[in-house]
Amino acid sequence: MMLWLSRVIVATFLVLGIIAFSPASSQANGRAGKRVLVLHSYHQGYAWTDNVTHALQQQFDQSDFNVELFIEYMDTKRLQPKSAFPRLASLYEFKYSGLHFDAIICCDNNALDFLAKYQHSVFQDSPVIFCGINNFEPSMLVGHDDFTGVFEQLDLRASLDLIVELHPSTRQVAVVSDATTTSHLIMKQLAEVEAEYRDRLFFVHLSELLPNELGHAVGQLPKDSAILLLTYLRDRDGASYPATRGPEIIRNHSNAPIYTLWGDFIVDGVMGGVVLSGQQQGSLAVNWVLQLFSGTAIDKLPPPQASPNSFLFNYKELQRLGVALGQLPDGSVVVNEPQTFYYRYRTGVWVMTTLFSWLILSVLFLTRANFLRRQAERAIQAEKEFTETVLDAIAVPKINAISLAKQIMTSLPKRWLTTLMLPISNLLPAVALNATKAL
Repeated sequence: MMLWLSRVIVATFLVLGIIAFSPASSQANGRAGKRVLVLHSYHQGYAWTDNVTHALQQQFDQSDFNVELFIEYMDTKRLQPKSAFPRLASLYEFKYSGLHFDAIICCDNNALDFLAKYQHSVFQDSPVIFCGINNFEPSMLVGHDDFTGVFEQLDLRASLDLIVELHPSTRQVAVVSDATTTSHLIMKQLAEVEAEYRDRLFFVHLSELLPNELGHAVGQLPKDSAILLLTYLRDRDGASYPATRGPEIIRNHSNAPIYTLWGDFIVDGVMGGVVLSGQQQGSLAVNWVLQLFSGTAIDKLPPPQASPNSFLFNYKELQRLGVALGQLPDGSVVVNEPQTFYYRYRTGVWVMTTLFSWLILSVLFLTRANFLRRQAERAIQAEKEFTETVLDAIAVPKINAISLAKQIMTSLPKRWLTTLMLPISNLLPAVALNATKAL
């Protein structure tokens, strides 16, 4: 009985020791607990939103803090913000009454507008870090000193310059937009830029069209056209679509290159462009939150800053349109590249091919050298045997020179004469002369 009890006690201590000293347990015990609310303007499944969420989770998991995330999706790509805001405020007040958040991350304009109106009444003045804001103006933050973050600064000029550079024959740009707040804001920016390109490009606005109208419109575009797709997520009747719907409609009716402003929207049929990334926006927002958790006061954080753009392209469209990788701007990133063994490891394949070829040439060279060496050795041996035979014959006394020569000629293999390169006509007198002298 005592033996059994001692075994149970030992096993219990072993289990407790493993749990106490396990990496996960030690890490969790050593990390300060924080609560963060993530307020998304859009819905789960929307590429931009999902990429922001992924970046947030990844960054927090790697941080020195044990962060508990609360994620809310306002779904304003499919709902009208004005009618949704009051209902969402009531829902959030019910859900989070009495719960304090150490920080709130709000993503995109509708979430920022919502918090500007309801932060004090619903979320007890938790500090706000925002990301993904279009057309940012400092006036958006009047009365909210506890707001800061990163905003989008779309480079429309660089996008248009890129279209002209990669497609020099382009004379017309069709701008596709929808009924969302994002499209409306970008169209305001584009209106200021278009005037600078009037001498090079003609602009056609395809705004808030139904699917059949959009297909018909792009099908009528001339061959020297390119398409700048802002967003096509909600039409004027309020019907919502996935991010792939717009490119699908366009590609079914036109072969024109499709450019976008967001890396998250580079799907089948979309060329790419000068883009912003949801993952990058999320990562930048987390960096500011971690500074907040490390003791930096919200008013000591940097003022709102623009996030950088990057060149991102779809390999399949580059191939379809005949644009070589060498034509792309420096620093470009290409997605959807082939996953064949050769394409992924082509540098290694060429290195190994070069080494293998060098080895083969080396073997051939050594084989040739060895063949020549053996051939020379045979020639030397033949000359040696011939010399010995002649000397042996000469050493016989009182022998007729002519008979000696004939004897030698008949006794020698023909290959010896060939190897020594001596014509028979020249060989006989030499042998006869030496034989006569010997006698």
